[in-house]
Amino acid sequence: MCLTYLNLQSGKGRPPPPTSEDIIKTPLLEYASYYWGTHARKETTNIGKTLAVKLLDRYDAHISARLLLSKIYSAEGMVWDRDGIQSAEFTGLHVVAFFGNTDILTSLLKIKDWDLNGRDFGGRTPLIWATISGNLEVVEILLGLRGVSVRKKDNGGRTPLSWAAGGGNLDMVRMVLRKDADTLCTVDNNSRTPLFWAAEGGKKEILNLLLKAGASVDWVDSSGQTALTCAAANGHVQVVEILLQQKKVNPDASDHDGRTPLSRAAGGGFEDVVTLLLGRKEVNPNAVDILYGRTPLSWAAGNGYGIVTKLLLAHNNINPELADTRARTPLS
Repeated sequence: MCLTYLNLQSGKGRPPPPTSEDIIKTPLLEYASYYWGTHARKETTNIGKTLAVKLLDRYDAHISARLLLSKIYSAEGMVWDRDGIQSAEFTGLHVVAFFGNTDILTSLLKIKDWDLNGRDFGGRTPLIWATISGNLEVVEILLGLRGVSVRKKDNGGRTPLSWAAGGGNLDMVRMVLRKDADTLCTVDNNSRTPLFWAAEGGKKEILNLLLKAGASVDWVDSSGQTALTCAAANGHVQVVEILLQQKKVNPDASDHDGRTPLSRAAGGGFEDVVTLLLGRKEVNPNAVDILYGRTPLSWAAGNGYGIVTKLLLAHNNINPELADTRARTPLS
């Protein structure tokens, strides 16, 4: 029913971007645009497949393309304008990769020659959409097509491997690495490698896979942070433990704010991570950051983390009297 309705909305030329008033007047348009693919993924009849292919053949010119794309990007916190969405280049191949229906994808690939590496409004290719959505079977089909590139980046500089690493799908990461292992070292607009995204998301199995494949553990992003800093700041103790076992890791590296992994972990109240870091002799428990002149103890005490405060005070080299740039001590 959703696809029948959307096909009735098809017309020649590119319709203007939908206004809020348009959506209020046609509530089924909004619903059908958002959810037809979800229903199709559960069960696709031959009629449904035929209707989907008909819609997706010229999907980038359909009003539902802008509705769906604007909803997705808005949910991600991205700023978009109506003119940008109007020329979104969000094709049928993009949307079927997002929804993850292999039957429709197979039928769609037969009707014409698609731009397999075409980039939409946000710079995302069909392969990137499939990795973001975690659609393993779609990723496998796309990677098997001649000419599909895993090196294409979206507007944020992220590759399919970057998205797969952050998403936590181990099989998907393996697939992309088999296609082109060199993407292991590609960086996004913040100079982050796929290893950073795995560390930040606490994906220990993917982290191990990337490290075995040769990912650099001492790489520094545009904010001066390492993968260890990202993991510590998010409290991922198992990832921190793995990274601390690497020979080239610097457990006391300072970022551009002068904050170390211990400072980030203490400020977040992550007791197990703090314990691990304090167990390393290279870690300075009194490290002072640049921005505020605060120590890990200052961050823990100021944020009300009593157990972390006790852990720091138990360290032999701790100085509980160090004041920050406003002359405030941890007790203050």
